[in-house]
Amino acid sequence: MDYLESLGIEAMQLKDVPTGTYLKRTPTAKAVYERTEYDRASKRFIVEDCSDISKSMYLKGTTTVYVGFTY
Repeated sequence: MDYLESLGIEAMQLKDVPTGTYLKRTPTAKAVYERTEYDRASKRFIVEDCSDISKSMYLKGTTTVYVGFTY
């Protein structure tokens, strides 16, 4: 069993993560983001920082993110 699997953390592509799910960019990252919506103009998904409401990022759907951790 992998270390990440033992913690319940799963790697996924951003396009497969449901809206409203908390995620991290790396398995050991401190920053937690929430997947919000898809921006058709830029063709990217918007993720918002949970600790700073004015910080958001536009990421491609093929970006690998990590979900399933305890927040």
